[in-house]
Amino acid sequence: MSIKYWSILSFALVSSSCSAQVQTNENQSFSIADKNHDGRISFDEFEIYVRDYLREKSSFEASGFSMLSHSTQEAVLKDHFDKMDIEHKGYLLPNEWKR
Repeated sequence: MSIKYWSILSFALVSSSCSAQVQTNENQSFSIADKNHDGRISFDEFEIYVRDYLREKSSFEASGFSMLSHSTQEAVLKDHFDKMDIEHKGYLLPNEWKR
């Protein structure tokens, strides 16, 4: 399968993973992702949270994401983060995490 396919699949996975976790318990998942407890989630915190979540998830999609090059994984994560960061501040607030 092509890198393009895996990139699209991975983006869908990241979207659904975050959405599923947020729907389960938005406040709890935000607190978990906010490692330094400053009330916002930086890209680094977001990346750690998603990678940890995917490591724990045993699925075809999580395996596919892990097979991507590190730079492709980071591009997929950055793209999703940028779409969530509606004001383009470089961090996510709780209302953006709920999106």
